[in-house]
Amino acid sequence: MQSFQLIKPCFALAPYIRHYWILQDDSIAPVSERTLPIGCMQLVFHKGKQLLLLGESELQPQSFISGQSVGFSDVMSTGRIEMITVVFQPYAVKALFHIPSHLFRGQTVDTDAMEDVELSDLVKQVTDTSDNAVCIRLIEQFFLRRLYTLPEYNLKRMSAVFHEINLRPQINISHLSETACLEVTAVPSSPYPDYSTGI
Repeated sequence: MQSFQLIKPCFALAPYIRHYWILQDDSIAPVSERTLPIGCMQLVFHKGKQLLLLGESELQPQSFISGQSVGFSDVMSTGRIEMITVVFQPYAVKALFHIPSHLFRGQTVDTDAMEDVELSDLVKQVTDTSDNAVCIRLIEQFFLRRLYTLPEYNLKRMSAVFHEINLRPQINISHLSETACLEVTAVPSSPYPDYSTGI
């Protein structure tokens, strides 16, 4: 039997987390799936069997951060599936982990490699907790604690800019700067003559 749940974050985390999803599948027979880029980074917890990355012929880590991908990937189940995934807003990972998101681009980074003691504790708690509703509460408590240690971060400006880009992909820079309440300054002209025009 397969079940899928989509869960919205609490109000305070909504600027940082788009949603959580939980997938459970008790099927023993291998199931293959093609995953497509969604433009957001994700934190994945495998509570059941890990998925096999068919292109690399290796298992996904037990828990990992998936950077923004540049193409599809094919995965296959290796047994009972139970996954909890945190889908971040496009700009949120730097705020919550203090690591530039471009460093994750196209990569799957094992949470053990993050050298983040609190994150490692969260992984252990989620793995050891059978009730997925409790797991979501543990994940939210973890990120709510992180909010109190955030540096100054222009989330409202960035959120507004991403919203405008999604509405109008061909938007120009001057309009985006207005959306972000930034002033665009003209590039100063060179004090030297332009000999290419014969002046």
